[in-house]
Amino acid sequence: MHNVDRPRGSHDGHANASCLSDWASELITLLFDQFEDQWKLRNEALHGRDDAEHSLFHRARLCDKATRLYAQAGTLLALDRPILSRPLTTILDLPTTSLEAWISQAVPTILRCISDANDAHVQTNPIDDYFPRLRDG
Repeated sequence: MHNVDRPRGSHDGHANASCLSDWASELITLLFDQFEDQWKLRNEALHGRDDAEHSLFHRARLCDKATRLYAQAGTLLALDRPILSRPLTTILDLPTTSLEAWISQAVPTILRCISDANDAHVQTNPIDDYFPRLRDG
């Protein structure tokens, strides 16, 4: 019952509480419905609408992760670089389960190699920087 529907001077506390309770309940329901709709859209965009799309999305995420790992090659010590000696295209052509297995082993290994390189404070100065040039004359 809205206040406009009440006669002037009638103040029923229970009716007001009931009205507020109904309004709050409707608002919460509306918010939850909106949240659920957004969640479903997000899941479809992230995981796909069916198993085929899910497999494609999953494969794309794995390929992206492998590509990002190969982008870290320059930060590895020279002794650690053979970890990424296989061409990226060969890795990306692996079946999905093999790609998952490669990533699951490569990620901790490469992260450790990067950490080791950072701990060693390796500088990649060209060798010419260590030998001063003599001037003629």
